[in-house]
Amino acid sequence: MYIINKILPLRVDEEDDYNGLDLSECGMESYPEFVKS
Repeated sequence: MYIINKILPLRVDEEDDYNGLDLSECGMESYPEFVKS
């Protein structure tokens, strides 16, 4: 796993993690009725 992680990191950016992967990967929110405050 260590070698794979060095070649192809398995973690996402902190900003993408906070915003949600649906938005960063697909360009849309999965639950638009839930608003982050």
